[in-house]
Amino acid sequence: FADESVVNLFEGTNFNVLGGSFLLSGNSSMTAYPFTQGTIIGGDFFIADNACVTFIQSDIQIVGALSSNSTKPVQFLSNSTIVVNGAPVTISGTSVIFITSTTFLHVINGSISLFDTACILVNDTGRVLVSGGSILTYDHSCITVSNEALFSVTGGNVITHDFSTFSVSDNSVVTVAANGTVGNLKLLDQSEMTVTDSSTLAVLGGNFEVAGQAHFLSQSNVNVTVVDGDVVVKDHAIFDVLAGSFLRVLDGGNFVSGGVGVQMNFDRADTHIVGGDFVSSIRSSLVATTADFEISGNGNVLLTDISRSFLTENTNLRVFGGGNLNL
Repeated sequence: FADESVVNLFEGTNFNVLGGSFLLSGNSSMTAYPFTQGTIIGGDFFIADNACVTFIQSDIQIVGALSSNSTKPVQFLSNSTIVVNGAPVTISGTSVIFITSTTFLHVINGSISLFDTACILVNDTGRVLVSGGSILTYDHSCITVSNEALFSVTGGNVITHDFSTFSVSDNSVVTVAANGTVGNLKLLDQSEMTVTDSSTLAVLGGNFEVAGQAHFLSQSNVNVTVVDGDVVVKDHAIFDVLAGSFLRVLDGGNFVSGGVGVQMNFDRADTHIVGGDFVSSIRSSLVATTADFEISGNGNVLLTDISRSFLTENTNLRVFGGGNLNL
């Protein structure tokens, strides 16, 4: 469908594309009204140019790729379900994809990649699940998860590059769960992740790495949990845990920072490390203000190699359960 085409799929419509692709381009538009059922098998769903797509309480299954570089919004609304199986989701240009109002996007054995200034916005209890694939952001692209939304990656990595941003707010939950050797969260290349307003970030079985001048910020009653993996801060990265945030590194994971230009700020925050070490080394800088640190289960605190640590305003550092403090 091209030029000024208008496609309206009225309530209860079924459409099937078997062995070919579905392309919307030009200034075309497509609206799927409630209870529409769509299937694309053996081809891809392309949204290009200025095409506009809206799904309202409808379902689509794509055994192929989903690709959008449209300048107009692509909206999946009101309890819609989108399944992309065996191929990637690629969002580029100025494209924006909305997943909202209890809508569910499930990508199976494929990754979601964002380029240029493209964005994916998940809000109002919307859900995104990537199973067996990764989330990759580049350039100035963005991911926004808000208003009690859920964003999960199982058996894949989340890696942000360049100046891309990943924002989580308003009691939302982001989970990265390992399957074998993959399941890491990496903020790289001056990218930024912010987690605020009673939201939760969990990395289960993988590492959480902030490097390459990237910035991580948590504030306003946020829970950050890393289980059976390390938190690594290096290469001029900034790591801020502020305003009632709670950082937990469990099951033998370590918190390791090191390198010139590394800055860590803990302000009115609690940090618990169970069974692992807290390490600040190689000229990294740590500033803690009215913060609490607990290292237990034979975990050690190592402040070494010309690192600088400033613990001020009633900050508490407790090491118990067999660990040592090494300066």
